[in-house]
Amino acid sequence: DTGFVIVSWSWIINPGVKQSGKLAVDSPIPSTITSGVKLSPKSHLMTGDEIYNIAKTFVKHGVTKIRLTGGEPLIRKDIPVILEKLASLDVTLSITSNAVIIDKHIAVLKANNVNKINISLDSLEREKFKKITLRDQFKKVYTNILLLVKENFEVKVNVVLMKDFLANT
Repeated sequence: DTGFVIVSWSWIINPGVKQSGKLAVDSPIPSTITSGVKLSPKSHLMTGDEIYNIAKTFVKHGVTKIRLTGGEPLIRKDIPVILEKLASLDVTLSITSNAVIIDKHIAVLKANNVNKINISLDSLEREKFKKITLRDQFKKVYTNILLLVKENFEVKVNVVLMKDFLANT
């Protein structure tokens, strides 16, 4: 007897990392892709089939929710195929994104019933956003958040507070 009951399991499937027999929850791939950011070698990434097979195993054991996270899962060229495979499982799919390119994926997200979107937003101020992300993409991200809401996605915005950096001084 474990002393507790699990009502609904949830697991984060990370398409960005392959680790010897383990499912990684956090990815070393940053949420921004710039020339100054080192990405993980392709040989360290899980394949679409590996992601699906691991997800299928977890679903077989009671997992009912899968969230694709990263880094930025939408930068994968095979994300439409991964979403289609995962949508064939009896789970609720969601995704975490930095929202820079999410507008290009609206149709595939809808087609695969990915209705819950978590957006990682580094700042509400353009200059601070640019300093943190190394990209001048605040307006695009903000516009894409509004687009997701307009398209009836359930949107959550996540922010990490950093002492002193985000203070208005």
